[in-house]
Amino acid sequence: MSASPIIEDGDSSISNGGTPLAISASDSDEQQSEPTPTLSSPPNDPSEVLNNKTHKDIVSEMRKEIIKTAPNRQVSDYHFLKVLGEGSFSTVYLAHEIQTNKNFAVKVMNKESIRREKKFTNVLRERDVMASLTYAFGGHPFIVDLHCAFQDRTRLFFVIKAAPNGELYDLLKYMGKFDKDLALFYCTEIVEALSFIHKCRVIHRDLKPENILIGEDWHILISDFGSAKIVGDKEQEALETEEASQLRAQGQSRGSFVGTAQYISPEVLQSQCAGYEADYWAVGAILFQMLTGYAPFRASNEYHIMRRVMNLEYDFPEGFPQTAKDLIQKFLVIDPSKRLGSLDMGGVDLVKNHPYFEGIVWDEVKSRLAPSLLPKLPTSWEKDHRFPEVTSNVKPGLNEDALTRLMGFGADAPSSPPLPPPPVNVLSPDQIKELKLTKQKSENAYHKFVNENLIIKHGFVDKKKGLFARRRMFLLTEGPHLYYVDPVNMELRGEVPFTKELRTEAKNFRSFFVHTPNRSYILFDPERNAKAWCDAIDEVRDRYFKNNDKKKESGESSSKQK
Repeated sequence: MSASPIIEDGDSSISNGGTPLAISASDSDEQQSEPTPTLSSPPNDPSEVLNNKTHKDIVSEMRKEIIKTAPNRQVSDYHFLKVLGEGSFSTVYLAHEIQTNKNFAVKVMNKESIRREKKFTNVLRERDVMASLTYAFGGHPFIVDLHCAFQDRTRLFFVIKAAPNGELYDLLKYMGKFDKDLALFYCTEIVEALSFIHKCRVIHRDLKPENILIGEDWHILISDFGSAKIVGDKEQEALETEEASQLRAQGQSRGSFVGTAQYISPEVLQSQCAGYEADYWAVGAILFQMLTGYAPFRASNEYHIMRRVMNLEYDFPEGFPQTAKDLIQKFLVIDPSKRLGSLDMGGVDLVKNHPYFEGIVWDEVKSRLAPSLLPKLPTSWEKDHRFPEVTSNVKPGLNEDALTRLMGFGADAPSSPPLPPPPVNVLSPDQIKELKLTKQKSENAYHKFVNENLIIKHGFVDKKKGLFARRRMFLLTEGPHLYYVDPVNMELRGEVPFTKELRTEAKNFRSFFVHTPNRSYILFDPERNAKAWCDAIDEVRDRYFKNNDKKKESGESSSKQK
């Protein structure tokens, strides 16, 4: 595998079949990097750079020039200030770079998790795509720049441009939906960004509101190229073709692609060959959501969403703007060759000439001023998205103390108000339990699944099995038991076996594991309070099994004394 100007393939810390991923072949703890170089301005036409070369060839050729000019970076060069987002094997932090006095977003990936999730190829691909888009092709104002990358013994770090105003998804959540002008503004920028990405022979394949960031100037920044396809990369095409064949032989239709089905084209969902038009399907779904406040394909779980996508089951609300409706209908076409944006349908030029974009001067899109949305947003927006200052208690680096502070578990985290003292001589514990059970029977629809046990904690949790994460109602009860129920069909789907060997592991705010002797359950809390689940499960385990161990030890001691 070719070397990269960002992370050199020379360390066996992460590997698969002898193909390693890392920065250097050193066994030391020293971190290395190659941040943004001072390079000559690349040509405006990406085809001049590509010239029958692959992205790996390009970034490999650039490596020597970058090494000459780039200072080193390591984790101690950053103050980590807050968590911006989480994935299954990564967490994105806001970090302040000490040398430049600038804020960046730092994507931190755990090597062990990458191994477990078998995502090393995705990480390599994301590196190559961001490196080439940033360095070889000169970057684009509507796409995140890769500032630098480095590693330590257990983690990989990608440092990218920070987006103070969060995600397009956040804007939609706060505003409900966009007016016609704002939807047109952002749709125009998305199309302009895709035009550049596609000229660089990259297909994003996971375009969605969560992957479209909003910069300080309210312009978009397309991010997250972990699922991207590099056109002409024979190695990637061969791997994906082989995987698709294996899955079809097993009776499955969907590959290892784990994007959000609401925005993914039918051909990508079916692990078929995807062209540039796959991204325009996503544009259609996003434009629909910007104008309505909800995605066109909706259902209770991923499987049913996929069925709606494959059957093209969606409806426009009454009064939907006609030209926008026509554009969306031309984007949401099952046959990719007949989809607006495909090469067969005239490519991006016909997209830009659609009546929806009438009046747009495409040569001026990158230099337009964006509307300030603060007057339209609640006052809480600025508080939620304000970058925190570096204070004296924030030390450089990302050690255990920093992680504890960032997750809000340390001494600096706000504490809950003290509980009022329990009433004296009112009811016995058994009487209190009986009252709670009576109330539970009459008020909790899930009581019928817990075998008359008192529910200690319950809530929706996304449970990952195979390629999908399905939403379940988790019920932690006395006994102890941890049941999970299908909330749509109201069916008991299973129970996590409770033993004294059970242990929990909070990965970040949203994701956590429950490890049992025979299986590890991968779970995601949509309320972003994974630690509360871990604490509750651990407390119940300790209450039952530690107490039993103490009773057993006490009994054995008494027998010996007799």
